[in-house]
Amino acid sequence: MRDGIQPKLEIISDPADMSFSIEQFGLLESSGWKSGGGTAVHPDTPQGRFYGKLMKHYGARGEAVVYRYFFDSELVASDLCVHRDGVILILKTTYDEGKKKSSPALLMRQEAFEGIFESGEFRRIEFYGRLMDWHTKWADKIRTMYHANYYRYMWASKLAAMLSRKS
Repeated sequence: MRDGIQPKLEIISDPADMSFSIEQFGLLESSGWKSGGGTAVHPDTPQGRFYGKLMKHYGARGEAVVYRYFFDSELVASDLCVHRDGVILILKTTYDEGKKKSSPALLMRQEAFEGIFESGEFRRIEFYGRLMDWHTKWADKIRTMYHANYYRYMWASKLAAMLSRKS
């Protein structure tokens, strides 16, 4: 890489390392624009606690992986992923906005995807969330996702509707 910087991809799948990886992801994401909007996955926010629990849960089942990308020893990009049955789902991505011109998330993905395709462990890679322009650089098939809630009891759906109106 230019300027003598050594890039390094780190793949975390050990459940014992999930908490630290989530914390570092949150600190990196909180250093950028998402911090001001309150949407950053920081360890002290509801979103951060949610992703922390989710990744620990799937990590304990052997179904979570965190990709971390470094320039020398500095964390510059990270992906939170879950996987099952040959499909890996990229849930969240963050990167160091100060390194935006170097495209650390793109570089991380290129190296990670090469390893994924070579290993044959996954037959499909999916991105979760709203379609972004950069998604189309990696995929030519786009699916619409729908969110649906099903309640066993009618009173539970009414309660959920009432609570959502209050917030």
